[in-house]
Amino acid sequence: MRDIRQDIRERLDKLESERLELKSQLEQLSRRELTLKALLQEEDSRWSTQVDLFYGTGGMLTNGDRTAYAKFLGQALANHEPATLDALKDLARQRGLDFEGKNPGRVLHFALLGMQQNGTVEMVESGVWRLK
Repeated sequence: MRDIRQDIRERLDKLESERLELKSQLEQLSRRELTLKALLQEEDSRWSTQVDLFYGTGGMLTNGDRTAYAKFLGQALANHEPATLDALKDLARQRGLDFEGKNPGRVLHFALLGMQQNGTVEMVESGVWRLK
């Protein structure tokens, strides 16, 4: 009969080595997790107090709310038909949307770009937008 005690010891040593390696990886993951959580907390803090530079205080983003401009654009494009920026400007003026002295075309353009980044609207062609 063969003595397998040495084989078992080697297997135990290998398991211990694997355990130490996994423990090290787990510690690294925990450190990375803490770093990312701290970064997210810092970004949350920064966003909770940041005023949208394009829209002024009337367009402040809070708790995931959409700006008045984004709400208007969502309603204006709700029929899923393409609309030009000029047509959207005219409609905004008709509805009495306050641009706080800013250029309406510029304000709406940047709102549309933000909505595009969020996947809400798409540019069909230059200056023509449609709700997705």
